[in-house]
Amino acid sequence: MCLTSMSQEWRGWAAGAVALVVAACGGETSPTQPAARTFARVSAGGSHACGVTPGGAAYCWGANVNGQLGDGTTTDRLSPVAVAGGLSFAAVSAGDLHTCALTAGGAAYCWGYNGDGELGDGTTTNRLSPVLVVQ
Repeated sequence: MCLTSMSQEWRGWAAGAVALVVAACGGETSPTQPAARTFARVSAGGSHACGVTPGGAAYCWGANVNGQLGDGTTTDRLSPVAVAGGLSFAAVSAGDLHTCALTAGGAAYCWGYNGDGELGDGTTTNRLSPVLVVQ
């Protein structure tokens, strides 16, 4: 573990030395900071955001009152969580209270708020994980 906290009087001085501290710590900036995740595509909605990794895994973070993060819960998340179901996506679009994504084959899946049928599954039931858009 390297730099974890600093008194107010040292913060001003240290601002110019942060690069040296990070280098001395082997790139570690905080003991609780997660490793960076790489996304090929990212979409920001009203109060949440989602991204798709180069390998097709979808992750979402932010508000989740209607299940718009797709992780099977209604728990707000401060960092990315995997979308449930293990599907592989080519693109994702975060709406206001719902999210939709496309597979490489063109199948559409949506999750979250569905009071007006925006998920396209033929119901008005909110979904906490991806459901196939029906034709």
